[in-house]
Amino acid sequence: MLDAALKQQLSQYLAMLREPIELVATLGADAKSTETRELLEAIASLSDKVTATYDGRCPPPQLHHTPRLRRERLGALRRRAAGP
Repeated sequence: MLDAALKQQLSQYLAMLREPIELVATLGADAKSTETRELLEAIASLSDKVTATYDGRCPPPQLHHTPRLRRERLGALRRRAAGP
């Protein structure tokens, strides 16, 4: 999915991350969601500071566009779910 030159550039960029991040995706069963999962896993494999996760939430019907993607600080979702 990512060619060697792009992987090299992305690895250099990800090496500059100061703290871990999560790439969080809401995916469907369609081909684009499969491609998105593969891309996120490829990106996450380039750095120990990047984790790909899939939240499994179904968006409201008016927002039902998959795949959907967001970036979070590592563990932010778990902290929000646990409460203050």
